Amino acid sequence: CALPISADADVNASTFYRYPPLLAITFRPLAAFLPFEAAAWLWEAITLGAFALTLRIVAPRPGFLRAMGILAFPIAWSLALGQAQVVVTWLTALASPFAVALAGQLKLFPALVAVYFLGIRDWRWLRRFAGWSLALIVVQVLLEPRGVVDFLAVTNLEQVGQINNLSVYAVSPLLWAAASGVAAVVTLRLAPTRYGWLAASTFAVVTTPRLLAYQIGR
Repeated sequence: CALPISADADVNASTFYRYPPLLAITFRPLAAFLPFEAAAWLWEAITLGAFALTLRIVAPRPGFLRAMGILAFPIAWSLALGQAQVVVTWLTALASPFAVALAGQLKLFPALVAVYFLGIRDWRWLRRFAGWSLALIVVQVLLEPRGVVDFLAVTNLEQVGQINNLSVYAVSPLLWAAASGVAAVVTLRLAPTRYGWLAASTFAVVTTPRLLAYQIGR
C-alpha cells in the first residue's frame, strides 16, 4: 500500500510507491509464488512483450523510424528498468475503453487520453471507459481497501525526491495550470482530425506535474 512520504524521500528506494494499488496487486502473484530473480525476469519479459506489441501497432505509421530515433533514450531506459510505463504505453496504443481505463488505474494521467473521445463526441466509448474505470476502482477497494485510502492520502501535487522534473510545473504551478488548460482546448480541437489520437496521447504525458525523461517515450 502507499505510505506517507516526505519531499526528501528516496524515489529509488524499494519502499517508495505512489501508484494506484492496482499495480501492486498485479505484482502480488509474482512475489507470492516466485523468487525475486525469477519474478524480475518474468516481469521484464512482459515488458518486452508489451513493447513488441506496441511496435506492431505504431510501426505502419509515417515517421515511425524518426520517432523511434528521437525517443530512443527514454524507451531504452524504460525497458532496462522494467518500467510499468511500457505496459501503459501499449494499453493506450490499443485505444479501447478497457485498455485506457486499465492504463489510468496503473498510472493516473494516461486516463486523460479519453479526452480524444470527448472531442469526437463518442459518448458510447466514454460510458464504457467510465464503467471500466469504476469497476477497476471497486476491485481495488475490495482487494486492498487500506491501500486505496493510503493512495488517496498521498495523491497530491507535491514534488517528492531529488528529480529532474521536465514539467512546466517545476517552473510555476500557475503556468502549469494555464498551459494544461490550453493543451486541453487544443486537444479537443484536434480530436476530429488525423492528429487527434497523437494530440490526446501527448496531452496525457505533458500535463503531468511530475514529468521524467522516460515518460516522454509514451
